[in-house]
Amino acid sequence: IKNDKLAFVSGLGDYVEGRSVDHPYFELATTDLNTPLAYKQAEVVVKYLDPIRDKILFLLEGNHDRYSRNYIGLCENIICKELEVPFGTWSCLYKFKFNGGKELIGHFTHGSDRKSPVRSQSPIPARQQVNEKLSLINILSSPGFDCDFHCCGHYHRMIKYSPSDFTD
Repeated sequence: IKNDKLAFVSGLGDYVEGRSVDHPYFELATTDLNTPLAYKQAEVVVKYLDPIRDKILFLLEGNHDRYSRNYIGLCENIICKELEVPFGTWSCLYKFKFNGGKELIGHFTHGSDRKSPVRSQSPIPARQQVNEKLSLINILSSPGFDCDFHCCGHYHRMIKYSPSDFTD
């Protein structure tokens, strides 16, 4: 990334692993005491990303980072401030401008496995693909949501369609 002139980074969240003690799923009995505190994890993230800080467009907050929001706001107040990069909140639109006047607008979000708009519960793979494609069409064609592509970090996988995939 550092040496590639065309490379950039858009952080999609979940830089730390952790839950606050007031989270409904927090249980001290099942906590791995060898896992560093979230603050220490954030310090490691800063060290890891520091060499490419000039390639970072923004960093979004993920659900694991959000657990700390009421206490210290790891992503916004530690990682982004230390790296001096923009905090993109939970989601953002970003406009890419290219030589020759071409522009692309991307929607970036951390998303959620329960609320994710591009998702299908169908056990049939072909139907799941069609459902996901319909969801993506709905996202990209929503009023006031004029964008060329959608990136979501919480999917933990990549789905890719070209414009020709949406025409019959």
